[in-house]
Amino acid sequence: MKKSLLMFVLALLVAAPLSAFDTNVAQAGAPLSANIAVRGESAVTVYWYANDGKRYVFPNAAAYFTWFPSWDSVRTITDADLISIPLGGNATYRPGAKLVKINTDPRTYAVAKGGVLRHVTSESLASQLYGADWRSDIHDIPDTYFTNYTVGAPIYNESDYNVSNEYHGVSTPSDSLRATTNGTSGTLSIWTDKTSINSGDAITVSAWSSDTFNVSRIEVYDERDNNLVFTCYSVQNCSQSRTFFRRNTSENTFRLYAQLKDWNGTVLRTTYSPTVTFNGTNQMGTLTLTADRTSITGGQTVTLTAQYGSDLPTNSYLVIRAAGYTGMNPSSQSGYGLTTCYTRFCTITVNPYVNTSYQAHIVQNGSITAQSSQVSVYVDGSGSSNDGVNYINGLVLNADRTSINPGNVVRLTANAFKSGTWSYTGNRIDIVDAHRGTIAKTCYDVSTCVADVYPQAQSATNLTAQYQARIYDRNGVFAMSQYSPVIYLTSYNGSNGNSTIGTGTITFAPTDALHPNRNVYLTSTFTGSNIPLYDAQVRIYTEQSSTPIATCNAGYTCSVSYPTGSSPMTTRIYGQLSNRFSVGTYAETPRVNLTTTW
Repeated sequence: MKKSLLMFVLALLVAAPLSAFDTNVAQAGAPLSANIAVRGESAVTVYWYANDGKRYVFPNAAAYFTWFPSWDSVRTITDADLISIPLGGNATYRPGAKLVKINTDPRTYAVAKGGVLRHVTSESLASQLYGADWRSDIHDIPDTYFTNYTVGAPIYNESDYNVSNEYHGVSTPSDSLRATTNGTSGTLSIWTDKTSINSGDAITVSAWSSDTFNVSRIEVYDERDNNLVFTCYSVQNCSQSRTFFRRNTSENTFRLYAQLKDWNGTVLRTTYSPTVTFNGTNQMGTLTLTADRTSITGGQTVTLTAQYGSDLPTNSYLVIRAAGYTGMNPSSQSGYGLTTCYTRFCTITVNPYVNTSYQAHIVQNGSITAQSSQVSVYVDGSGSSNDGVNYINGLVLNADRTSINPGNVVRLTANAFKSGTWSYTGNRIDIVDAHRGTIAKTCYDVSTCVADVYPQAQSATNLTAQYQARIYDRNGVFAMSQYSPVIYLTSYNGSNGNSTIGTGTITFAPTDALHPNRNVYLTSTFTGSNIPLYDAQVRIYTEQSSTPIATCNAGYTCSVSYPTGSSPMTTRIYGQLSNRFSVGTYAETPRVNLTTTW
């Protein structure tokens, strides 16, 4: 009994704020210098006097004892000297010393330098890092102190985090202070791997934020038109390759800018990249030509669309013509069913009566300066792979997201174009992982095929995924294919995730004596989901409306106070969980009756 009481008292001392202690310290008198633990004469709160000239509060004894073995390191100074040192914030746990968590977050974190918390993603990994008794190394951080830290990249493998290196990589709390800029916690940076390019060159754009708590994403924009270039949902692993074109002959430079946003879309910070310069002599864009269908029956039309990657050069025009035609005079194109445009977009509808190939050219001062690849249109099945009746006119594959975290779901939609006498009966559409060759979904006898997939990056050095739609005619003969946009992942975790969205329940309180003109408290909770916590969205519905009565983000639980109305009623309540960036796929709770009576 005495031993149990002693252990209880010691536990209270570790968890309590430092202001509750009567520390045994040396007296004031020696010259004051930085990098020491100090307290004033009239209070026992202990601070770290850092080498940046500020003092940082040890929020509790537990944090202090990760740095020092006893109170002997604390020095008492005069209250006047203490007040003269400006407050800088709170000191954090020593990296590698302990695992930490908070009551409102089920995850366990390891501490890294700079007050960065890194999620330990499994119990087996925690055991590898901290030993079989790792649970005894977990300290609870009060919610009010959680904001002293930032959340960094998760730890997926033992090689991602070395406990000894983290612990011995710092000597004093000064070595692990959270970064600040102009008194505001957090920084945002954006840079490119090149600052001088030819138009049409690809450059790698990278952005980074030191602040990860309560932030949702980094968005990168082109300053020239404020168009969104890409989005990263991992603010400390944000890097993508993009191609940039000169817009006109007078444009010699451009810049990008990054915006850090919270979960409500509010801009927290904005910063600009260095200026990128276009070299003096280079092409200003690429020229493409597409057709809305490439296999038709006699009498059907085809729409051709040409697009140039930048504004047309001076004294230039864009022409769509039958391949092989070399005349440069726009007025001489009649009879070929073609057109000339003086903008970067050009379209025309043609009516081929035999197999015909088309091409787009940029003509400047009588010379072809750019040309597209040829597009061939087959008439009455000649040269195509169908049976002469079941024609494939076109196919597209779209993705609802192109920038994700590992384990996020992406909805792919393949659409086949139907016209004329073409029937979908007997057709097959496969949606395939283009890098692995595995089939994600097969659809029969339809023009639209939808698949929810969990993309996996190709490797730790190639964080991209891509899918392909393939359509086959009624004879099982391959007709055509189309690739999805490239999907960029924020990291590689060696797993393609799984399709487990989770299971849930919905409850209400009180559970009896429900009457009109009252409020009932509804709660929906989900478990077993692979949706990242900050991507999760829980919605609560009644069957009286398709509009949710409550929407909760960044969690697996949602609660709401619901008015029962002025008269008796019966409805059913239910909850749904989805990735809020891809709400088309969701898990739903059973529907529960809710009845009120007088």
